[in-house]
Amino acid sequence: MLAKHFIPRTATLLLLMLMQPVESRDLGWVKGCWIRSGTECSEERLTRVNLRDASLSYAELTGTHFARSNLCRANLTGADLQNADLSYASLNHANLSTADLRDSVMLKAKLKDADLSLARMRSAYAPLADLQGAELVATDLRDANMIGANFTKADMRESILDGAQLHRAVFRDTNLQNASLEGAELDGADFTNADLRGANLSKADLSNAIFDGAQLQGCIGCPVVVRPAP
Repeated sequence: MLAKHFIPRTATLLLLMLMQPVESRDLGWVKGCWIRSGTECSEERLTRVNLRDASLSYAELTGTHFARSNLCRANLTGADLQNADLSYASLNHANLSTADLRDSVMLKAKLKDADLSLARMRSAYAPLADLQGAELVATDLRDANMIGANFTKADMRESILDGAQLHRAVFRDTNLQNASLEGAELDGADFTNADLRGANLSKADLSNAIFDGAQLQGCIGCPVVVRPAP
């Protein structure tokens, strides 16, 4: 996991490149696929399998079905998960940094304390996903469907959420410094005590959004007057 204090984007990328898998394991053959780093399981159906602690860094997993599977603490650094189905999957504490999750399906996926820094999640479908405490530093979430997702206490510095659907999403105590949410649909979103310093919310739909106690210095498009937190 990345440190909570600010790390420049270039330094962050170098750090991720140097990170080594911790306590990951090769699992052998699972439903016709050899589970290891660099594995190729495109379009395989691995629904409801136990891949906890699996080593899948830089694996080719395009279109793979992981629905309801256990991937807690799995190492998926740099994995290609485009169009993969991770609906209802457990990915708590998983490492998905630099992974390609474009157009993936993550309906109600559990991603508490997961590392998604520098991941590509453009157009991902992840309504009601649980991302509490997750690392999403410089993550690309453009045009993603994250309706009702929970980002409480997540680190989302420099993340890109332009055009994302974030109706009723929860950003309580979330770090969104320098994040871009231009044109995002944020009606009913909860930004209580969030850090939005330097963020860009221009052209975003903020109908009924809550900003109690939020830090808004330098925020573009944020409300001018905010009620103090109780």
